[in-house]
Amino acid sequence: MAVNPTVRLIATLSNLIRRKIHSLDRIPGLTPVQDAVLHFILGRCREQDLFQKHVEEEFNLRRSTATELLKLMEKKGLIYREGVSYDARLKKIMPTDKGVMLEGQVLKDILEMERLVTKGIPEEELEAFIATGTKMMNNLK
Repeated sequence: MAVNPTVRLIATLSNLIRRKIHSLDRIPGLTPVQDAVLHFILGRCREQDLFQKHVEEEFNLRRSTATELLKLMEKKGLIYREGVSYDARLKKIMPTDKGVMLEGQVLKDILEMERLVTKGIPEEELEAFIATGTKMMNNLK
């Protein structure tokens, strides 16, 4: 009986993406995850108040992981948190001036990786891949 290679293929793809991301000319001192989270924060905070729970949901992170990630980003001067008037328990996440200054490079990094990964793949195949990948993620939740 042949083993279905789906999980192995996904794991291999993930590993190759991780290696490629680390080989690109990236922002010094910023990990790929911090890069992606900063991009998310920069985009979302303009539309609405952004809280840790949004980062947890978007990146499928455990609360403790998101807490440590955001603390480190604060320490690096990329973001800060400030209270909101409507709930004393909540602190919205905001980019610092340094975080905003990195926006162009962060977007360039993300678009370059997207270009490399999707090169030569027709749009309809990409749409099918995204739909299938989304279903697989939902199966695991």
